[in-house]
Parts: sequence; structure tokens; C-alpha cells
Amino acid sequence: MKRQAFALLFCLWYAFSLSGSTLTPPPGSACDTVFTRDGRTLLVRTWTIRDKELEYALCEQPDKDTRGRIVLSNVLEIRCSALREKRKYKAWVHLHDATTPVTGFLLMATDSSILLSKKADVSNPGTIMELPTSQINKIKLSSRGKLGRSVAAGAAIGAGSGLILGFASGDDQEGFLTFSKEEKAIISGIMLGLMGAMIGLFVGLKKKIIYLNGNAEKYRLYRPLLNRYALRSK
Repeated sequence: MKRQAFALLFCLWYAFSLSGSTLTPPPGSACDTVFTRDGRTLLVRTWTIRDKELEYALCEQPDKDTRGRIVLSNVLEIRCSALREKRKYKAWVHLHDATTPVTGFLLMATDSSILLSKKADVSNPGTIMELPTSQINKIKLSSRGKLGRSVAAGAAIGAGSGLILGFASGDDQEGFLTFSKEEKAIISGIMLGLMGAMIGLFVGLKKKIIYLNGNAEKYRLYRPLLNRYALRSK
């Protein structure tokens, strides 16, 4: 039973770990399109920029390894899906000359700056802060309410797995310390539920990260994606 429990927890952790910093289109969106300077057009389901390369995974044949790389200077444009994410994203913008990030809700990505609002309301954004992209080192994004959703999902998956394992193991044989399958289901459900909640807490605190390093070329390619996560697109 212990090995089964650890196996289930590993699967739970691995599923949550997929929400790393690789930039994935928001839920419900179509594939993004990458246009290259040599005339190619690629439909991608995930992509990220690392140093001087664009790493991607194609939309076609998701059961196969369709990952690839393109030199960043050969990328003409990344066109994000027209579908928009309904969740509201909070941003932590790290500037080159500041020790603490500037925080706010991602309002818009303009030609040369990021706009953050005090409130997550397009009609009443409150104080608006404009941050030039030339001064931005990196941007961290997290949807509002993600922490609570992750903890709840982790606890539910862990508790459900524990209940199934407890009932599947059956009643103990008579001895010094014995439990019925119902008692084991409750105990394992509580234990795995707590462990799942802890994993969910870790995942909920994890943020999407966009590294700009003040690079105008990187920002030009990331801008359509930022606007898709923004409250308002230009």
C-alpha cells in the first residue's frame, strides 16, 4: 500500500509540475503561430525563449516528440491565438535598478512599456504604473485565485486517492493492531489529502516567468502573449 501511495503522489506532483515557467497558451485557447524569416509557419502549443533561441512544441501529433528550436534572429513574428484568458493576472515586475519588484495587475503591454493597474477592473483600474521595457529584467505572472484552486485540487486528488487505496486494501487480518477498510480509507484519505494540499500549495506559489533583460527583440515577440494575459489589449 505504501508503494501505491507514493506512486500516486508522484503522479500528482508530476501533473502539477507541468505548470512551470514554459509559456503555455491559456486554457481553452487554440495553438499559437510562429512565422520565420525563411518562410516557415509553425503551429505551436507551447513555447519559450531561452537566451538566443525559441524552444517550442508543435500542436500536431501531441503523442509524439514534436519539440524543436529556432534561432531567435530567424523568428519574424509569434502570433498568439485570438482567444483570451478570462482570469485576471497579477504581475511582479523586476527592474534592473530595484531590489523589490513592482506589483499590480497586468493591464496592457504597449509598444515600449508594461502597464500595471492597482485594481483588476478595466473600467476602474485605479492607479496605473507605466514601466519601460528597457528597464525590465523579468516579469512574473500568476492568476488571481490560483493558490486556492491549486490547494483545493491537490487536497481533493490526494484524499480521493487515499480513499480508493484504503478500500482497495480490504480489512486487516486479526492481530495487535487492525483496521477495517473503511477506517483505512479515512486515515489514508486524510494523510494523502494533506500531502496533496501541500503539493498544491507549492504549485500555487509557482509563477509564470518571462525573462526580458531589457531586450527589445524579446519583448517584441513576447508582447502578443502578454496582451493575451492582460486585462486590456492594444
